[in-house]
Amino acid sequence: MPDVSKALEKIAAAPWRPGLIVLGASFLAATAVSTVMGYLVQPAPGSSKQVTKPLSGNFSVPEPTATLNKAAVDAIVTRNLFNSDGAAGEGQQVEAANGKEAKSTVIVKSELPIALMGTIYGGDPLSGIALIENSTKKTINSFIVGDSLQKDVTLKEIHKQKIIIDNAGRTEFIEVVQEKLSRSKRKRKSLAPPNPADTIAPLATEPPPPSFKEDGFERKERDMSMTQAYREKMLTTDFTKVLQDAKATPNMVDGELKGFKLDRIRKDSIYEKAGLQNDDIVTEVNGVPLGDAAQAIRLLNSLRKETEIDMRVLRANTPLTFNMRVK
Repeated sequence: MPDVSKALEKIAAAPWRPGLIVLGASFLAATAVSTVMGYLVQPAPGSSKQVTKPLSGNFSVPEPTATLNKAAVDAIVTRNLFNSDGAAGEGQQVEAANGKEAKSTVIVKSELPIALMGTIYGGDPLSGIALIENSTKKTINSFIVGDSLQKDVTLKEIHKQKIIIDNAGRTEFIEVVQEKLSRSKRKRKSLAPPNPADTIAPLATEPPPPSFKEDGFERKERDMSMTQAYREKMLTTDFTKVLQDAKATPNMVDGELKGFKLDRIRKDSIYEKAGLQNDDIVTEVNGVPLGDAAQAIRLLNSLRKETEIDMRVLRANTPLTFNMRVK
């Protein structure tokens, strides 16, 4: 093992104290130089010019930017973060960033004899339509931004519930008139219960009875009779119901119209009372074949004045004749 005592004796005999003094002096000198160089590159107090001192290379240190004062911060928060429209509130003023009062942007409520009835907001204050009533002339007109409302009064902005105007250089606002709906004091009538006659009846699923009789109408097998009043009621008051109580579809055979097929016949309808059934095909009326749609319409219109009607019906390929007499 090495002799530790001999090593300590050698270290003690070495000139370490002068070396330590030299090291400390070098550290103090380096600190002083860095402090002086930092002072040289700093701008003079109150100076508005940039101060540049050459170091290793060509570069400059800009003057630090001044911190915004409280008034400037409040103006930014008020007009941007919490006020997307960028308009000052009623009686408000905005100060400049340097603390001095800027040009007045006070917006006050207008006292002009006009009323804002409503607006169509276009997504930004410079678009849209304002509906304005002239209280003096009792007229209502629509306006867009830039229109003159009256002498020296110009529409500047349109918002959802108000407009901003320039009244001879003064910025003012007008709010939408909030009116409650006035209701009549009369008592409301209770709704009458639905009339069973007005409701649509269910579809007929069973063949009609062999005979039927009611006031003004009678049928025995395929022979029928009705009064003039019954027919008139059927073609006027009940005409809509007659059209809804069955569906007539053109019956096409080899590309040609061969009558009309009845379907969706409803219970208690004139079709069921007349003895007709679903899938019956009406092929002829009063000797006139139903082979043309336009001719069929003309024929049906002419039947309004007929007192005797014969109708040929094809049921399951079996021809049947129905007779109607109006008395």
